[in-house]
Amino acid sequence: RYEETLTGKISELEADMVVLCTALVPRENAKELAALFGLELDEYGFFRSADPLYAPVDTNRPRIYICGCCEGPKDIPDSIAQASAASARAMEAAQKGFGG
Repeated sequence: RYEETLTGKISELEADMVVLCTALVPRENAKELAALFGLELDEYGFFRSADPLYAPVDTNRPRIYICGCCEGPKDIPDSIAQASAASARAMEAAQKGFGG
């Protein structure tokens, strides 16, 4: 059972699974931050990763990494996994040195 919020009508629907979520949009200042750091945004205004498959936390700029919902909607476990990957990439960059 659910209420159609636009009409107030109570309806019923048989379903195997129901997923409830609110809309997720990029931060208002994402364009400003992207311009400041020279980062690319995707068509929705989220920060773009260098390669979703092979470099999901890397950006188009060296030593700038992204994780969590700044790259797009994701759940908490995925955000934590990305945070771990981004911190590992940052540690790797720090160990190599920041010079070049």
